[in-house]
Amino acid sequence: MKKFYRWLSCPLRTSGIICGVFLLIIGGFLLASDRRFFQAKSHRDRYIQKLDYSSLKTGDLIFRLDGNIPSQALSTVLKQSRFSHVGLIELVNGQPFVIHAALENPSQGQGQVKKEPLSNFLQKVPTLAVSIYRPQVDENLKKKAIKIADRYVLKATPFDAEFDLDTPDRIYCTELVWQSYLAAGVDLVEERFDILNLPLVGSKKYLLPDTLTKSSNLVEVHSIKAEE
Repeated sequence: MKKFYRWLSCPLRTSGIICGVFLLIIGGFLLASDRRFFQAKSHRDRYIQKLDYSSLKTGDLIFRLDGNIPSQALSTVLKQSRFSHVGLIELVNGQPFVIHAALENPSQGQGQVKKEPLSNFLQKVPTLAVSIYRPQVDENLKKKAIKIADRYVLKATPFDAEFDLDTPDRIYCTELVWQSYLAAGVDLVEERFDILNLPLVGSKKYLLPDTLTKSSNLVEVHSIKAEE
Protein backbone atom coordinates (compact mmCIF):
# COMPACT_ATOMS: atom_id res chain seq x y z
CA MET A 1 0.00 0.00 0.00
CA LYS A 2 2.95 2.31 0.56
CA LYS A 3 3.78 1.96 -3.14
CA PHE A 4 0.18 2.82 -3.96
CA TYR A 5 0.32 5.98 -1.81
CA ARG A 6 3.57 7.04 -3.44
CA TRP A 7 2.02 6.44 -6.83
CA LEU A 8 -1.02 8.55 -5.93
CA SER A 9 1.04 11.35 -4.40
CA CYS A 10 3.25 11.69 -7.51
CA PRO A 11 6.88 11.78 -6.36
CA LEU A 12 9.24 13.36 -8.88
CA ARG A 13 10.31 10.34 -10.89
CA THR A 14 9.29 8.70 -14.15
CA SER A 15 6.19 7.04 -12.76
CA GLY A 16 5.22 10.43 -11.35
CA ILE A 17 4.41 11.66 -14.86
CA ILE A 18 1.84 8.91 -15.33
CA CYS A 19 0.58 9.52 -11.83
CA GLY A 20 0.34 13.23 -12.48
CA VAL A 21 -1.85 12.68 -15.51
CA PHE A 22 -4.04 10.29 -13.53
CA LEU A 23 -4.50 12.73 -10.65
CA LEU A 24 -5.12 15.65 -13.01
CA ILE A 25 -7.94 13.68 -14.62
CA ILE A 26 -9.37 12.59 -11.28
CA GLY A 27 -8.80 15.97 -9.65
CA GLY A 28 -10.16 17.86 -12.63
CA PHE A 29 -13.29 15.76 -12.63
CA LEU A 30 -13.78 16.25 -8.92
CA LEU A 31 -13.24 19.99 -9.01
CA ALA A 32 -15.19 20.64 -12.16
CA SER A 33 -18.19 18.51 -11.32
CA ASP A 34 -18.30 18.97 -7.56
CA ARG A 35 -17.95 22.37 -5.86
CA ARG A 36 -17.64 20.62 -2.51
CA PHE A 37 -13.83 20.89 -2.68
CA PHE A 38 -14.06 24.68 -2.50
CA GLN A 39 -16.90 24.54 0.00
CA ALA A 40 -14.70 22.43 2.25
CA LYS A 41 -12.12 25.22 2.38
CA SER A 42 -14.60 28.03 2.89
CA HIS A 43 -16.65 26.20 5.52
CA ARG A 44 -13.74 24.91 7.56
CA ASP A 45 -14.36 27.18 10.56
CA ARG A 46 -18.10 26.49 10.51
CA TYR A 47 -17.52 22.96 11.73
CA ILE A 48 -16.02 24.32 14.90
CA GLN A 49 -18.89 26.80 15.30
CA LYS A 50 -21.69 24.32 14.61
CA LEU A 51 -20.33 21.32 16.49
CA ASP A 52 -21.67 21.35 20.04
CA TYR A 53 -18.58 20.62 22.08
CA SER A 54 -20.63 20.29 25.26
CA SER A 55 -22.44 17.27 23.80
CA LEU A 56 -19.25 15.30 23.17
CA LYS A 57 -18.24 12.46 25.45
CA THR A 58 -15.02 10.57 26.05
CA GLY A 59 -15.07 7.49 23.86
CA ASP A 60 -17.07 9.05 21.02
CA LEU A 61 -15.83 8.47 17.48
CA ILE A 62 -15.41 11.39 15.09
CA PHE A 63 -15.55 10.62 11.36
CA ARG A 64 -14.29 13.08 8.75
CA LEU A 65 -14.52 13.23 4.96
CA ASP A 66 -11.45 15.06 3.69
CA GLY A 67 -11.83 17.33 0.69
CA ASN A 68 -8.22 17.45 -0.46
CA ILE A 69 -7.30 16.02 -3.85
CA PRO A 70 -5.33 12.95 -2.62
CA SER A 71 -8.19 11.83 -0.36
CA GLN A 72 -10.81 12.40 -3.02
CA ALA A 73 -8.72 10.61 -5.64
CA LEU A 74 -8.13 7.67 -3.30
CA SER A 75 -11.82 7.57 -2.45
CA THR A 76 -12.64 7.48 -6.15
CA VAL A 77 -10.15 4.69 -6.82
CA LEU A 78 -11.48 2.61 -3.94
CA LYS A 79 -15.19 3.40 -3.91
CA GLN A 80 -17.43 6.32 -3.03
CA SER A 81 -17.37 6.79 0.72
CA ARG A 82 -19.04 8.95 3.33
CA PHE A 83 -15.82 9.23 5.32
CA SER A 84 -12.07 9.00 4.82
CA HIS A 85 -10.76 9.30 8.40
CA VAL A 86 -11.75 8.55 12.00
CA GLY A 87 -10.47 9.22 15.51
CA LEU A 88 -11.48 8.85 19.16
CA ILE A 89 -12.70 11.73 21.32
CA GLU A 90 -11.12 12.23 24.75
CA LEU A 91 -12.16 15.05 27.08
CA VAL A 92 -9.16 16.51 28.90
CA ASN A 93 -10.15 19.03 31.58
CA GLY A 94 -13.43 19.44 29.73
CA GLN A 95 -11.76 20.14 26.38
CA PRO A 96 -12.17 17.68 23.47
CA PHE A 97 -9.08 16.08 21.97
CA VAL A 98 -8.85 13.57 19.12
CA ILE A 99 -6.65 10.48 19.18
CA HIS A 100 -5.99 9.28 15.65
CA ALA A 101 -3.44 7.63 13.39
CA ALA A 102 -2.46 10.56 11.19
CA LEU A 103 -0.80 10.31 7.80
CA GLU A 104 1.30 13.50 7.80
CA ASN A 105 3.54 12.87 4.78
CA PRO A 106 1.51 11.07 2.09
CA SER A 107 4.36 10.97 -0.44
CA GLN A 108 6.41 8.87 1.97
CA GLY A 109 3.56 7.13 3.76
CA GLN A 110 4.75 8.61 7.06
CA GLY A 111 2.77 9.50 10.17
CA GLN A 112 1.97 8.30 13.68
CA VAL A 113 -0.72 8.05 16.33
CA LYS A 114 -1.19 11.42 17.98
CA LYS A 115 -3.54 13.35 20.23
CA GLU A 116 -4.49 16.90 19.30
CA PRO A 117 -7.22 19.45 20.09
CA LEU A 118 -10.44 18.86 18.17
CA SER A 119 -10.14 22.31 16.58
CA ASN A 120 -6.80 21.30 15.03
CA PHE A 121 -8.27 18.03 13.79
CA LEU A 122 -11.05 19.93 12.00
CA GLN A 123 -8.89 22.70 10.55
CA LYS A 124 -5.86 20.84 9.22
CA VAL A 125 -7.43 19.74 5.94
CA PRO A 126 -10.39 20.87 3.82
CA THR A 127 -13.33 19.00 5.28
CA LEU A 128 -16.53 17.98 3.51
CA ALA A 129 -18.36 16.28 6.36
CA VAL A 130 -18.07 15.50 10.05
CA SER A 131 -20.10 12.98 12.06
CA ILE A 132 -20.02 11.88 15.68
CA TYR A 133 -20.82 8.25 16.49
CA ARG A 134 -21.37 7.10 20.07
CA PRO A 135 -20.60 3.53 21.21
CA GLN A 136 -23.56 2.03 23.04
CA VAL A 137 -21.45 0.45 25.75
CA ASP A 138 -20.64 1.00 29.42
CA GLU A 139 -18.89 4.30 30.22
CA ASN A 140 -16.09 2.51 32.06
CA LEU A 141 -15.43 0.44 28.96
CA LYS A 142 -15.17 3.64 26.89
CA LYS A 143 -12.61 5.05 29.31
CA LYS A 144 -10.65 1.81 29.11
CA ALA A 145 -10.62 2.00 25.31
CA ILE A 146 -9.29 5.57 25.48
CA LYS A 147 -6.53 4.54 27.88
CA ILE A 148 -5.50 1.86 25.41
CA ALA A 149 -5.53 4.39 22.57
CA ASP A 150 -3.40 6.73 24.68
CA ARG A 151 -0.76 4.00 24.90
CA TYR A 152 -0.41 4.15 21.12
CA VAL A 153 0.10 7.92 21.48
CA LEU A 154 2.80 7.48 24.12
CA LYS A 155 4.59 4.95 21.91
CA ALA A 156 4.21 7.23 18.87
CA THR A 157 3.08 4.12 16.97
CA PRO A 158 3.86 4.64 13.27
CA PHE A 159 1.08 5.02 10.72
CA ASP A 160 0.63 1.85 8.68
CA ALA A 161 0.90 3.04 5.08
CA GLU A 162 0.44 -0.53 3.87
CA PHE A 163 -2.91 -0.81 5.66
CA ASP A 164 -2.01 -4.26 6.97
CA LEU A 165 -4.23 -5.51 9.79
CA ASP A 166 -1.59 -8.06 10.79
CA THR A 167 1.19 -5.61 11.75
CA PRO A 168 0.89 -4.72 15.48
CA ASP A 169 3.87 -2.35 15.30
CA ARG A 170 2.06 -0.09 12.80
CA ILE A 171 -1.56 1.02 12.68
CA TYR A 172 -4.01 3.08 10.62
CA CYS A 173 -7.03 5.14 11.66
CA THR A 174 -9.88 2.62 11.61
CA GLU A 175 -7.59 -0.09 12.93
CA LEU A 176 -6.68 2.12 15.91
CA VAL A 177 -10.34 2.59 16.84
CA TRP A 178 -11.15 -1.08 16.36
CA GLN A 179 -8.14 -2.36 18.30
CA SER A 180 -8.64 0.08 21.20
CA TYR A 181 -12.24 -0.99 21.75
CA LEU A 182 -11.45 -4.65 21.05
CA ALA A 183 -8.79 -4.67 23.79
CA ALA A 184 -11.34 -3.04 26.10
CA GLY A 185 -13.83 -5.84 25.44
CA VAL A 186 -16.04 -4.73 22.51
CA ASP A 187 -15.67 -5.73 18.87
CA LEU A 188 -16.95 -2.78 16.80
CA VAL A 189 -16.15 -4.54 13.52
CA GLU A 190 -18.08 -7.78 14.10
CA GLU A 191 -16.23 -9.55 11.27
CA ARG A 192 -17.15 -6.87 8.73
CA PHE A 193 -14.08 -6.24 6.60
CA ASP A 194 -13.50 -4.92 3.10
CA ILE A 195 -11.84 -7.19 0.54
CA LEU A 196 -10.39 -4.86 -2.08
CA ASN A 197 -8.24 -5.47 -5.13
CA LEU A 198 -6.04 -2.39 -5.44
CA PRO A 199 -3.48 -1.43 -8.11
CA LEU A 200 0.08 -2.54 -7.28
CA VAL A 201 -1.18 -4.26 -4.12
CA GLY A 202 -3.60 -7.01 -5.07
CA SER A 203 -6.50 -8.47 -3.11
CA LYS A 204 -6.35 -7.84 0.63
CA LYS A 205 -8.51 -7.39 3.74
CA TYR A 206 -9.03 -3.79 4.88
CA LEU A 207 -11.19 -1.86 7.33
CA LEU A 208 -12.69 1.31 5.86
CA PRO A 209 -14.34 4.05 7.95
CA ASP A 210 -17.74 3.49 6.32
CA THR A 211 -17.64 -0.18 7.33
CA LEU A 212 -16.91 0.79 10.93
CA THR A 213 -20.05 2.97 11.04
CA LYS A 214 -22.20 -0.12 10.39
CA SER A 215 -21.41 -1.57 13.82
CA SER A 216 -24.48 -2.46 15.85
CA ASN A 217 -22.70 -0.88 18.84
CA LEU A 218 -22.52 2.58 17.25
CA VAL A 219 -25.19 5.28 16.92
CA GLU A 220 -24.74 8.49 14.91
CA VAL A 221 -25.54 11.44 17.19
CA HIS A 222 -24.38 14.43 15.17
CA SER A 223 -23.63 15.15 11.50
CA ILE A 224 -22.55 18.25 9.56
CA LYS A 225 -21.90 18.64 5.83
CA ALA A 226 -20.05 21.42 4.01
CA GLU A 227 -23.23 22.46 2.19
CA GLU A 228 -24.98 23.25 5.48
